[in-house]
Amino acid sequence: MLIKDVCRECKLTKKAVEYYEQQGLIYPRLEDNGYRNYSYEDIDEYKKSPDWKIQQLLLKFQQESGYYDIFIENLKILSDSYREYFEKTYFTDYSLDIDNNGA
Repeated sequence: MLIKDVCRECKLTKKAVEYYEQQGLIYPRLEDNGYRNYSYEDIDEYKKSPDWKIQQLLLKFQQESGYYDIFIENLKILSDSYREYFEKTYFTDYSLDIDNNGA
């Protein structure tokens, strides 16, 4: 699916989709023509994440209040916090698996 389809499906702006891609939350496949092709599986996985739920709450706030800049800044802060938590949890769990399997 193209970025415009992701925007419609996830209720995101193109800028937000590109931001999530830069942050490693969405992984499109690059086609020969240079277009990014997003899979439904990637979108479904993203919708299961806490980041999606946070984004929906912030989007609702933004739509009701009109404070787009505040919305984007809070989204970046929350995304960074979520990513740090995920990396810390993932690498801790991964190292525990290595320790347990290597014992």
